[in-house]
Amino acid sequence: MLDSDGYIRIVDFGLSKTKVKGATAWSICGTPEYLAPEVIWKMGHGKPVDWWAIGCILYELITGQPPYYSKSQERLFKKIKAKPIKIPKKITPEC
Repeated sequence: MLDSDGYIRIVDFGLSKTKVKGATAWSICGTPEYLAPEVIWKMGHGKPVDWWAIGCILYELITGQPPYYSKSQERLFKKIKAKPIKIPKKITPEC
């Protein structure tokens, strides 16, 4: 999307939480490939999960694939919870 000054903005037309009491949310909402481990573990989460999602989006924009992917949601969640992210060699340190 473009803002009123013509700059590109990343937007999400999905679900969002409002009126979260304190700094912790407990519900699961979002694109499965971008969910942080603590969301999947249902241990309560705060704003850091948004930074995780932004990282996943940037990774996908750079590589063309999300950092974790599987056709099976169960396998996808196992990967997110247990596997470290592999950074391809083509991604430069500046990136």
